[in-house]
Amino acid sequence: MTSRILQEMTADKMCQQIALPVLEEVYPRELVCQVLHELDRWEQRERKLNHVLMVYLLIAWTLLPTMALKRVWSQLTSALRWLSHEASKPGLPGASALSYRRRTLGVGPLRLLMRLACQPLCEPSTPGAFCFGRRLIALDSKLFDVCETPENDWTFRGRTTDDQPRTQSPFPQLRLLSVLEIGSHAHVGAVLAPGFRSEMALVPEVLSFLPPNSLVLQDSGFRGAWWIQQLKQAGHDSITRLQADDYACHGERLWDGSYLVQIQRSQDLPLPEPLTLRIIEYRLDEQIAEPLAQLQRSRGRTGTRPAPPADQVYRLATTLLDPATAPAKEVAACYHERWELELVYDEVQEHQLSTPVLLSKTAMGVMQEAWAMLLGHYALRAWMMRSAQQDPAIDVDRLSFTQAVCVVGTALTLSAPLQWTPKEQWKPRVLQDLRQRDCLLPAKRRVRSYPRVIKTASTRFFVKRDKDVPFLFPDQTKTWKDFVRPLYASETPHEILLI
Repeated sequence: MTSRILQEMTADKMCQQIALPVLEEVYPRELVCQVLHELDRWEQRERKLNHVLMVYLLIAWTLLPTMALKRVWSQLTSALRWLSHEASKPGLPGASALSYRRRTLGVGPLRLLMRLACQPLCEPSTPGAFCFGRRLIALDSKLFDVCETPENDWTFRGRTTDDQPRTQSPFPQLRLLSVLEIGSHAHVGAVLAPGFRSEMALVPEVLSFLPPNSLVLQDSGFRGAWWIQQLKQAGHDSITRLQADDYACHGERLWDGSYLVQIQRSQDLPLPEPLTLRIIEYRLDEQIAEPLAQLQRSRGRTGTRPAPPADQVYRLATTLLDPATAPAKEVAACYHERWELELVYDEVQEHQLSTPVLLSKTAMGVMQEAWAMLLGHYALRAWMMRSAQQDPAIDVDRLSFTQAVCVVGTALTLSAPLQWTPKEQWKPRVLQDLRQRDCLLPAKRRVRSYPRVIKTASTRFFVKRDKDVPFLFPDQTKTWKDFVRPLYASETPHEILLI
């Protein structure tokens, strides 16, 4: 006779009974314990929560976007609490307990866990994962809005030399510099910093995240020759977008129309050794170039940017110097894969987060929430990749991310029954639900481009200033009724004769 959940329960604390099999498949409990041991983050006293469970709870928080952190814990433990034989059900940790555990856990364990666990998921046979014999990696950054509190404003918005708030943004922001494996849409590395930090100041930190033999795709914000040379010295190649006047042709062209340039200096500083780049120039076919030229572009800092003409020349710089192994047309088509990173930012901000603002009110909480968000996204992508590998006929790009959020979120809420069920029984069914036929995306993605406009009216409100603060009632003991003064009312009631 098989045992039931109630028969397997022990009298230990709730934090020792609960397990999250869906997350432990991606982040094994032994690895989490190793991270806590290396950083010496074990709690001095274990109560309703411990640090091992707190790591999983923060990740689960980002996978159940409609719930607060306390509600997530209530949802994960509901089966154990409702089915318990004890007369008085175990109490839930309060807001102060969760804040205390988050503060003692810190940011280090989540950051180290991502470095150790978030490894490339694609194999050489994965469609769209490799090009020219190298693994495709996209590099770009994004700003996330942060809850506006004095501590967050000081940390993420920064101050100028005269101790005034920086004016680049009216509110604090967090910058995420992503290292994305294009084939799986999984983050294999990331750097988090205040929003006022520039991209080029952070790129040296991502060098250690790059898998061996990578082909890095990056936009024109990363066109520094010193950075491209560091990538080449580390064994990686790159394709970078150039401005219209960067490294113009002054010599002979190769048979495919590209040409080689040799760079001696970068930002008025000599390079350790000369850097040779191959410059590729191309135009789009007029069939799509003319409609694209009519699309509205986003505003620049000094007004509306001029729309590029239909005959615009696009220019790329690459360290793939042999046109025989990397033809110009193939390199230009490969660079277009960089836009997969924009789809990942849409996944995170529109489907994984409940609000467009990170909710933590302290700088440590914001960083902790951001690392948990990245760990949660990697867990979703890891499950999607495993599901796609079960059916070689399905590309992982066809799996729906919103479907994965629903399936993994449901599996999290069923953690108590799943931990007492053999993994061989429930795991194949979860993988099957992730690739349901009626939820698959189209096999061939259509080419599309949208104007950078929003459908909204001009705001009727004034710009917020320092004097615009919430109004507080002078006497907090009174209610709104005490401040109501009816017109033409008498202080003493009069008798009314009813006829």
